[in-house]
Amino acid sequence: GFAMAQIGQKVLVNGKRKGIVRFVGPVKFAAGLWAGVELTKPTGTHDGEVGGHRYFRCPPGHGVFVQQDQAPDADNKEANATRIQSFYRGRKQRMETQHQMAYRSWNELDMGDEADFLQQKAEFARVNASLVASVGKQPKPVVKHFLDPWIAQMEELPDNEKGSAALTWPITIEQVMALKDTYLTKVGAKLPKKTAWRLLIECIQHWDKLTEAVIDIEPPAGGKIVIVGDTHGQLNDVLWIFHTYGYPSPTNHYLFNGDIADRGEFAVEIILLLCAFKLVYPEAIKINRGNHENPDMNLRERTNGGGFHQEVKSKYDGATFHLMQELFHVLPLATIIGTHTIVMHGGLFRRDGVKLSHIRQLDRRQPCPDNPSTYQEFIHFDLLWSDPMAEKGHGMQLARGPGCTRFGPDVTGRFLKSNGLERCVRSHEVPSTLRGFEVHHNARCITVFSASNYCGATGNYGGVMLFDSGEDRPEIKEHWAPSLEEQALLAGGERTVPASLLSSQSNRDSEASKMMEGDIVSKTKQRIAERKSDLEWYYIRADVKKSGLLSTTEWAEGLVAVLERDLNY
Repeated sequence: GFAMAQIGQKVLVNGKRKGIVRFVGPVKFAAGLWAGVELTKPTGTHDGEVGGHRYFRCPPGHGVFVQQDQAPDADNKEANATRIQSFYRGRKQRMETQHQMAYRSWNELDMGDEADFLQQKAEFARVNASLVASVGKQPKPVVKHFLDPWIAQMEELPDNEKGSAALTWPITIEQVMALKDTYLTKVGAKLPKKTAWRLLIECIQHWDKLTEAVIDIEPPAGGKIVIVGDTHGQLNDVLWIFHTYGYPSPTNHYLFNGDIADRGEFAVEIILLLCAFKLVYPEAIKINRGNHENPDMNLRERTNGGGFHQEVKSKYDGATFHLMQELFHVLPLATIIGTHTIVMHGGLFRRDGVKLSHIRQLDRRQPCPDNPSTYQEFIHFDLLWSDPMAEKGHGMQLARGPGCTRFGPDVTGRFLKSNGLERCVRSHEVPSTLRGFEVHHNARCITVFSASNYCGATGNYGGVMLFDSGEDRPEIKEHWAPSLEEQALLAGGERTVPASLLSSQSNRDSEASKMMEGDIVSKTKQRIAERKSDLEWYYIRADVKKSGLLSTTEWAEGLVAVLERDLNY
C-alpha cells in the first residue's frame, strides 16, 4: 500500500488530481483515519468543512477527503505509475470514442452511396446499354442455351496466350494450391482469358443445374461448414480464412454469403480461385448471391460503392464482365443448413407469411429488381437488401435508400417458427460493434462480416461462422487478416515478420479513424459542391435577421437538411 499521508505533503488523488495534505486524523462522518486534501484545481466537493465541522480551510470546491493510506506521494514511483495508467485509460477511451464517431459518419456516407444508386433511375438505361454493347459480337444463329454463344466465343480464343498464372485440365488440387500461391506472392498475376472463361463457364453450368433459388446442405461427415460473410475484393481476408480454417476439401466446406464483388481490388482473383476449388471439389464451395453481385452496382465507380466493372475491364475486358454476370445470375439466393439455419445475404421480408416454398420458386436468373412491385420481387429484393432492427415490426431503411426495409425481432420469430427453423444468418453490413459479427433478436438473427479493416479504413475485425458435423449450434471466430505481403512472408517460412510490415492492430483505431475522417471530408466536400445552390438558398432564408451570420447549429442543420446525411458536423 501507500505510505501514510503527512500534513504538508504533496499528493495525487485518484492517480491524477494534485493536492497538498491539510489534515490527518479521525473524522465524524466515517471510521478510520482520513486525509483532508486541498486540490490544486477546483475539482473537490467542499472548503474543508463537512457536516458542520471544520477540519481545515481551503478555497470552496478545492477540498476532498481520502483515506489516509490512499493519498500517494506525488513524487513516488507508485503514484507516477498510477498517474500513467490513468492517463493511458483516458486516452484509450477517447480514441475508442473518436473511432466510433468516425465510423458512424463513414457508414452513413457509405450507405448513402447505395441510397443514391437506388434513386438514380437513369443509371439502369446506361447499364442495359453497356451490357448490350459488351455482347454485341455474339453469333446470330438460333441459341439453344444461353451459354452456347459464350462457349463458341471461348473456343475462338487463342490457346497460346501466356499468363502469369496457369491451370490445365483436368484441374487438380495441386494446381489450385499453386494458383493460390501465385495470387499471394505475385500481385497482379492473372490467368489467360481462355482459362478464366473456361473456369467461369464450367461453374455456370454446374449452378445452372439447380432447379430452385434455395439449396439445402449439411456439414460433411467428420468435417465442417465455414460461413464467410462479405469479402468485397479483399483477397487477403479470403486467403487468411483458408489458412486459418483449412482449405476447401471433401470434409471442409465453405459457404460464401455474397458481396464478393466491388470495393476491393481483387474480386476477380477471389471468384476465379473459388471456381477452381469448386471444379476440384464441387461440394466444398457454395456461394449465395449478394446485392453487389448485380450489374448496376458493379458499374458504379469504386468511390461510390462499386468498382467491379472497372476491375474486370482492367484485367480482362467488358465481355468477361458480362460473363461474370451470367455466373451471378445462376447463384442461389439462400441456403438451408440442416433443418435449423437459413443463410441469406440481406435478411427477412417486409411482409409476413413468406414460406421457404416461396423463396425456392423465385426466378433467380435475372438482376435484382431495382424497383420491386410484385410479391415475388419484394422477396427477391429483401433477401439481398434488408437489415435487422431492435424495434418490433417493419421499418424503412432510409439510410440505404428508398424501398429498403428493416425487420424486428417479432418478424424474425414469426418467420422462423412458421418455417421450422432456429436462426437466420446474414451479412450485408459492418457490425455496429466493429466486430466480425453481431447478434440480433435474442441470437435468432446473426450478422457475419468477413472483410477485416473494411475498405482499409474502418478498423473492424472480420468473422466467420463454423458448423461442425453433428452439431446444431454454430461457433463464431474473428480475425484481423494480415496483408498479402505479410502472408507471403509467413508462407515462405519466415518465423517472424519485420515490424515495418506488420499491420498494427494496437494502433488500428487511430489509423482507421484518420482514414475514415479523410474519406468523410472528401465525400462531404463533393456533396457540398454538388448541392451548393441549394445550400445557399437554405442559408439565405435561415438568416431571418439578414445579418450575414449563422450559428453553428443553423449551419449544421442546413447540412443535414440539404445534403441528406446526418453526420457529426
